Amino acid sequence: MLVAAASTLASAAGGPAQAAGATAPRPEALPRGRDPGRGAWRLVAPEKLAAECKLDLAALKRAEATIGAPFAVVRYGKLCYEYYPSGRDASTHVFSASKTLGALAVGAAIQQSKPIPVTSVRKQGPLQEFQRIDHWLDDFAFHRDATVAHVLGSVAAASADLTYPNREWRYDTRGLEALNRMSDVINLVVAQDRPRLGNNIGEFWTRHFAAPLGLENSTWGDSNDTKIFGYSWNATVRDMARVGLLMLNGGVWNGERIIDEQFLYDLSHPAFEDGNPIYGYLAWLNGPDDCAPKPVHRRYPHGPVSGAPDCLDPAGCAQTHDDGVFAASGARGQYIGVHRGLDMVLVVKDLGDPQKAKDGFVWAAIRPAVLAHDKVYAGDEAGFCKAYARGDYAPDLRRWPGGR
Repeated sequence: MLVAAASTLASAAGGPAQAAGATAPRPEALPRGRDPGRGAWRLVAPEKLAAECKLDLAALKRAEATIGAPFAVVRYGKLCYEYYPSGRDASTHVFSASKTLGALAVGAAIQQSKPIPVTSVRKQGPLQEFQRIDHWLDDFAFHRDATVAHVLGSVAAASADLTYPNREWRYDTRGLEALNRMSDVINLVVAQDRPRLGNNIGEFWTRHFAAPLGLENSTWGDSNDTKIFGYSWNATVRDMARVGLLMLNGGVWNGERIIDEQFLYDLSHPAFEDGNPIYGYLAWLNGPDDCAPKPVHRRYPHGPVSGAPDCLDPAGCAQTHDDGVFAASGARGQYIGVHRGLDMVLVVKDLGDPQKAKDGFVWAAIRPAVLAHDKVYAGDEAGFCKAYARGDYAPDLRRWPGGR
């Protein structure tokens, strides 16, 4: 059971002036049938695993011993495999994986507030990605010129200068430096249309995120009025998998757009390369794993406040496919990894060492199950890793419409 607990952008720091320009959501031909909707997951039967998921059962059985913690594999929108050492899935705290959930709440507020008329009046209008924070808040302790993007990219509190290449990134562990103030911003946004959006951030999150996704056993904090972005999400492996699948599918669930498409694209790509090239909007991007592609923007510079002339990767920015791996990650080994090029989400809970997930430990354990049914690289892990890591091989790419 679900439990809920100045001008818009007069002159964005580090970039050119930009008009508010929000319009009502345009009609979209949204895909259906790539998720379970609001209903319960149906676990793929073991005898159908190869046909429906292109995964090898014996290899996944071996992964159980390697990982030794609760995990799940979602592929092609299906719950393909899950493992629970205790025999059951349980809702527990997922620590800083909550940050990515908070970023998605912002993306949902951007999407749902689009019908609100644009205005230069402070504390009114739709929420926007590159909107100045002082459009909504009177007092805050981070950079006065910060936009929503700067806050979610974790450069708003540490930087004395928000222009490229001078920004500094600092992990806002508990959300106290800047992140938690997004709760106040969303409260002001939804207050403009309470009948549709809810009375506060908690009601908004339940109505426009948790309920549409069919989250079965998730809580975000213990108050509807204030949410802690730094931590406080309690979830099951299956609910984490739903959130991962939402991101994999470009912010669409059951044919409904939940997250603004451009916002999700930017969430999953480097927000401020000079600050941290493997961090998006409260999401970790593939860094040390040499068998997974790095997120690289389709073009540089990107967005109105970045200013980065290139991806800052010594290996270069050229990729055949825009399919970089990104993840939500939390202390004690909580992880939701999105592999768009393989149409796959990997989830693990309570692994113990969060660095293992970031370094590709979980992916390495699952990879033999994928390779066993790969038409090109079966039996050739080295060849697969080389092609996949440099963005040249994406056999099941879930394409997104975003990208500047």
